[in-house]
Amino acid sequence: MKSKLQKVFRGVGVFILMALSISGVGQAVHVNHLQDESVSDFIYGIDQGIDGLIYVATDNGLVSYNGEGFKRYSEVDGLLENFVTDVLVLNEHLFINYFEAGVTVTNPQKFEEEIEYHLTAERVVSFCRYNGEVNAITDQGDIYRYDFQESTFKFAFKSKVADVVSIHSFDKMEIVVSDSSVLIFSKEGELLNKIETTERIVHSVLDIKDQKLFAVASTGNLYAISVIGTGELLSVYQTLASNVMGLTLSNDGRKLFVPTRSDGFYVYEVPKSEASDILLIEHLQEKNGLVSNSVKLIYMDAHGNSWIGGYGDGLSVLPSVSSRTLGLNSRIYSLTQHGESLFATDGNSLFEVIPRSLSPKNTYEMDAVGSIRILRSTGEYLVCVTEDNRVYLYDTESNRVIQEIDLGDWDPIRINEVKVIGGQIIMLTEAGVGFHRINDNRFKVLSIVSGLPSNRALSCTKSHDNENIVIGLDGAGLVEIDSLYNVKIMDVDVVNYRINSLLRSDRYNCFTTIGEGLFCEVDGIFESINELDNNIELESFLLNIGTINDSLLLAFSSKSIQLIQQNKRGKLSISKDFTDLDISSPDYSVNAGKLTYISNHSLSSVNISNNDDRLVEYFPITITDIKLNGNRVPESRLTDIVAGDHRIRFDFISPQFSSDLQHIYEYKLDGFEGYWNLCEPGASHMNYPNISSGEYRFRVRLLNRPESEVSISLTVQTPLWKRTWFVVTVSVIVLGLLIFGLWIREVYNNNLKSYLKYQINKRTTQLEEQSLEISHQNQEILDSIIYAKRLQSAILPKMEQFDSLLEEVFVLYIPKDIVAGDFYWLHEQNGNVLFAAADCTGHGVPGAMVSVVCHNALNQSVNEYKLETPSHILDQTAMLVDETFARSGEDVKDGMDISLCGFNRESRKLSWAGAYNPIWIVTERLIPELGDPTMAVDNCQLYEIKADKQPIGRYPNRSLYTNHELILEKGDCFYVFTDGFPDQFGGPKGRKFMYKSFKQLLMRISSKPMSHQQVELNNVLSDWMGELEQVDDILIIGNRA
Repeated sequence: MKSKLQKVFRGVGVFILMALSISGVGQAVHVNHLQDESVSDFIYGIDQGIDGLIYVATDNGLVSYNGEGFKRYSEVDGLLENFVTDVLVLNEHLFINYFEAGVTVTNPQKFEEEIEYHLTAERVVSFCRYNGEVNAITDQGDIYRYDFQESTFKFAFKSKVADVVSIHSFDKMEIVVSDSSVLIFSKEGELLNKIETTERIVHSVLDIKDQKLFAVASTGNLYAISVIGTGELLSVYQTLASNVMGLTLSNDGRKLFVPTRSDGFYVYEVPKSEASDILLIEHLQEKNGLVSNSVKLIYMDAHGNSWIGGYGDGLSVLPSVSSRTLGLNSRIYSLTQHGESLFATDGNSLFEVIPRSLSPKNTYEMDAVGSIRILRSTGEYLVCVTEDNRVYLYDTESNRVIQEIDLGDWDPIRINEVKVIGGQIIMLTEAGVGFHRINDNRFKVLSIVSGLPSNRALSCTKSHDNENIVIGLDGAGLVEIDSLYNVKIMDVDVVNYRINSLLRSDRYNCFTTIGEGLFCEVDGIFESINELDNNIELESFLLNIGTINDSLLLAFSSKSIQLIQQNKRGKLSISKDFTDLDISSPDYSVNAGKLTYISNHSLSSVNISNNDDRLVEYFPITITDIKLNGNRVPESRLTDIVAGDHRIRFDFISPQFSSDLQHIYEYKLDGFEGYWNLCEPGASHMNYPNISSGEYRFRVRLLNRPESEVSISLTVQTPLWKRTWFVVTVSVIVLGLLIFGLWIREVYNNNLKSYLKYQINKRTTQLEEQSLEISHQNQEILDSIIYAKRLQSAILPKMEQFDSLLEEVFVLYIPKDIVAGDFYWLHEQNGNVLFAAADCTGHGVPGAMVSVVCHNALNQSVNEYKLETPSHILDQTAMLVDETFARSGEDVKDGMDISLCGFNRESRKLSWAGAYNPIWIVTERLIPELGDPTMAVDNCQLYEIKADKQPIGRYPNRSLYTNHELILEKGDCFYVFTDGFPDQFGGPKGRKFMYKSFKQLLMRISSKPMSHQQVELNNVLSDWMGELEQVDDILIIGNRA
């Protein structure tokens, strides 16, 4: 025993040294504190039913939780007392252990109705389940077994053990753990072995797979006992825990959880043999995420979530997918898998981390190398790329630099990425691609001179045949490099995209772009994947794309990690979606179902898969509540609902307890709809507001899991007037009346025939006269509208005026009707050219009337008030329009949206103000004073200056308009417009053109002469509309500085 303890002390000491080797490192987790008035602060037992419900034993009753809400049961609901010390669920039996009232057994679905059995013997200390059996032991050592056929506990034997801690059943033995010993009995009660302990035991767990019992003392010492034969003490391990309150074995049998009264809980790796050391995986306390340091027990549910029973702070849960963060004092730049460890760098140091626990192991100072920016692994060595583009091979075994790769006289300018493929270190740079062969140190550079269409290389991967290398370029497509470094430009239409990551596997051929999202090969053609099969949109700015076992795709953005799977229809759909992350690098690593990535703080990880076959994927869906016209009803009421229109609501749930992942349900009401609908993520109810007579079946299931479907039938009675006998009776009566009526009508018609003929002739003459009069009136109205058109055209400036005042300009003006609500305006004053695109309320005659009022107000503002600044002009125009409308005596709510420019050709100074309508500036340069461009493609940027959100016209609490000034450079283009062009319906699906497409169109044609731009816009509009009707007036003014 002494040698074993010495060995344990030595193992723990080594680990503590490793844990402290990285200063300032701590692991943070996300723990959900389930605060509810139903849950007491003191938790004594937790178990899970076959339906997924969590049952919690507290000092104030029994609580069930389904992931959405709690339900508390007390003496009022049938409990014998409120102090419940433990709970156990086996199939359809719920075992409730009370502090003083013994044990009751009932069905968890209806235990409010009746208690199946009550054991009233001495106080039960513990019970256990094994192979479908449930055994209980009292504080006097009496052991009982539950007989499921007779629904009763039967006395087995008296162990004569006092101060019992727990009981376990295994094979042909019963194991009783007291506070000072472990006793092994035969099923008949014969004592086979007694193993003494030197300290007080507080809890024990049985590892059935490895046939071991682990018992923990309050001091933290852990006893490992073999339960083979008659039992044997194998080892005693010293943990770092003290004031221990319990012990839990993980579902996969790999980890032991040790909760304490004042120090949180510890997680240890189960020793592989009695000769091995015990390894601390993590220590969780208040400072790294726990609600309280006082933990009574840990329970792991069938989804792998860890439930934390507090001793004074209630119930918490650590989700199985909960992220881990390794906090460092500096920012991590790069990450790579190397051997069994992860290596990360903050530029000056290398950190070696244990992947499964994200725990620190070693640190290496790298001052001699320089500031490291990229870290990769060759399998044998680490590849370190520094800020000054030097590339080193580093040996972690000997802790030294093995080699600096000789780049010759090649200057890469900047190394964007490094890949290790086929025995080569491939450097993707701003000056081409460098290839370093590891085995013979040969070096080769490919650039434009070698046949690359661009020197800016961003990504690479292996080709499908694993013989060649595929390179992704910045705006120059894909190229394939063979083993002789011959360059082949691939016939793929992706030359306009910045391809920042590539993935080629047996199943997937994908790449990601900066700004345009994910592209996947479908039938030999790359298609943009903006929306998945379950109507979830993908991010457009993706950092990286990867795969797990060629089954799942991993899509990384700065805020999320999306796991994408190919469903049975061959479509891509979301499998898991981790959101609200903080990802700062495309580097990642997948190890044993855990994905590690770089956050803006340090290394973080999430669990993305479950390799434990003992964990269930989902629990059965239960329809928890049905409401008919707002009133809760049982299922039996649904079979004969009275005739009429009814509102019905179904609530359903498949319990799951992770806030990071949410079930997505799909539902269908047969007889009402013929298709499946999707619930919003996290939603678990459905309303049908108007269900009439008929037979229906409500069906609900988890998305992509048709086998999870549950259903419920309902019938709404047919109203009297729709029933067969009623329809036949009424039809006979109606037919008789119809025959009689026809006879009467025949007689009547003969008498009136002559009279009617006279009246028809007379009426025909009158209608012809009225038609002629209406025709004359319509012609007069049309003549008036045409005259109004001439008047409106007269106030609009001629194109010759624009050409004389501005160097290069176009005006595209297409009214929807003869007269329009849109108009354009032009004025020259002191060398400044003022022009505007305006949109008045409505179109046709009403819009034209408003446009005249607004046009006159603009002229009055510059001619009478001598205003030159666009914002001042809009302020005065708004006041004049308000006064004009006020004089009408009516509550006129019409108005005008406008974009008003002032431009000086000599200084190229642009002044602008707008009411709702913006201005767009398209340029090949960056304009720092305008911030980031709204859209950028290659070297072309589009900047948008937003307008004030108040129209010209009646508006409460009006404020002054904002004036914007900017010096443009020669060649810069700017555009003002109304909403007619982007709002026009058309295309193959009859959708709006949209502002995004409008921006892209202007950027694409901005380099052309303005007159050509006008023609291009007109052609695009005509092609887009096709046979559809124009929906609004269209006005666009473009000018080049």
